[in-house]
Amino acid sequence: MNWSNASRPNGAPRVRESLLCSAPLCRYKYDMPNRPRERLDRCWRKARIAARILLREEQGRLTARDVRLGHRLAQDKGVTARLIDQAIYGILGRKVRLARESRAAA
Repeated sequence: MNWSNASRPNGAPRVRESLLCSAPLCRYKYDMPNRPRERLDRCWRKARIAARILLREEQGRLTARDVRLGHRLAQDKGVTARLIDQAIYGILGRKVRLARESRAAA
């Protein structure tokens, strides 16, 4: 790789040789930007946290911090039961839904 200023014509930005394409008219390699991860809105993120807390409670691994955070999330108007259910199903999948339905039927 050549990083010297002598190889840069008329103040062109530095480019590693590996980024240059082989075509004579193309100065820079054409590469697609990495697709950013899907950003979740705040309510959805909070609902996922609440779902993890509920799952820890079912497993018997609840801490004082979880209780404090759970109380704060319960007061938040954006964290709805629907979002929490979606988060639980997303974390554990179909087996949780089937287990809950069988418990409700019993």
